[in-house]
Amino acid sequence: MSEKRKRQISLKCRLSAQEQQEIQSAAKRVGMSPASFLRQATLAASRDHRLSAQKPEQLLLRDLIAEVERIGHVTRKRAVTKADADRVTDQLRRLLILIFRFHRGEQAT
Repeated sequence: MSEKRKRQISLKCRLSAQEQQEIQSAAKRVGMSPASFLRQATLAASRDHRLSAQKPEQLLLRDLIAEVERIGHVTRKRAVTKADADRVTDQLRRLLILIFRFHRGEQAT
């Protein structure tokens, strides 16, 4: 079986234009496609035990943010009206701001 057929799962990520340019330039310097470069760099980083592990509260915060974003995505897809979706999305943004302030130890206003 070819290497391409062994790799059937694809992942997507969002990049800024600058991040995309950096990845493409780095991949070109080593003679790889951007996808191959990202795969190898990510796997190398994940196997490097010297990288600092995230604290449990950071992992919890990451999971909470992901869940809020998922709720917003579902709301936008299933809302009865655009106004309903906008209202829920605004509430979720406020919630995220409060979560960040709480995480940083700031007093929410």
